[in-house]
Amino acid sequence: MKKKNYSTLFTLVLVSASTASLSLLGGELEEGVDFWARLHRDTDLGRTIALIAALTWTAYSWIGWMEQRTVVFAGFTLVGIGASTFYLVDAHLGFREASLIIPALLTLGYAFPLGLRQRKGLKIHLITTSWTWTVIALSPHLAERWWIHGLWMYALIFAMTIPFDLRDAHTDSFRFQTLPQAMGLTGAKWVAWGSVLFVELTLLIQWGMGHWSGISALSVWALCEALSLVIWRINPKSPPHLFHFIDALPFITAGLNAGIFLILTL
Repeated sequence: MKKKNYSTLFTLVLVSASTASLSLLGGELEEGVDFWARLHRDTDLGRTIALIAALTWTAYSWIGWMEQRTVVFAGFTLVGIGASTFYLVDAHLGFREASLIIPALLTLGYAFPLGLRQRKGLKIHLITTSWTWTVIALSPHLAERWWIHGLWMYALIFAMTIPFDLRDAHTDSFRFQTLPQAMGLTGAKWVAWGSVLFVELTLLIQWGMGHWSGISALSVWALCEALSLVIWRINPKSPPHLFHFIDALPFITAGLNAGIFLILTL
């Protein structure tokens, strides 16, 4: 494969792993160290998290194929469809799982030419809603308090998406009216910081009320601080590794939590 294709594959892996990691982070916040013991016992939960990654891979590959129509993206899309089908075969589908038709339609609407993302200011909300909805709908361990997890995940994904709009501010069509195009680079950064602050306040309140694990809340707070620093440094000419770092943040944080919990159980 060409160097560009390897970069595309790397990005797909990061985004898929990080989407699945949001489900892990939700479980870590709710149950702390007990969540990983539960994940080890419950194979269905593991399959569910793998399905989240597979669906994310499929969606991003499909969008890439619709935009570029290359053999590489067609292959990646077929791999994603195959993996998603494999994990769906034995799944016990209920109403929440069936509601995945909504993010699926949003993804289709995003990808088609002259589709939903051409609407002013709608691009970032399509991405954020699809990502959040998929994680919440497929995470049974978050079902009891799905709304609070939906809020902090939406705010976090919203803040994580803005740097990419900052990068593309001069290449995106002005019909999109992304935040940087509508508010300028500085204005968009302030909106992103406001979203990060919302996540941090949610962490503080939920931890203070005894609902969330202190270790997990602290690690997600560290994620937010790292994201805030990257937002401060980001601009349309920033190197690709900064954007890869943003994609990887949930994955890094979930892995860090897993390592801490493993040490605590030794």
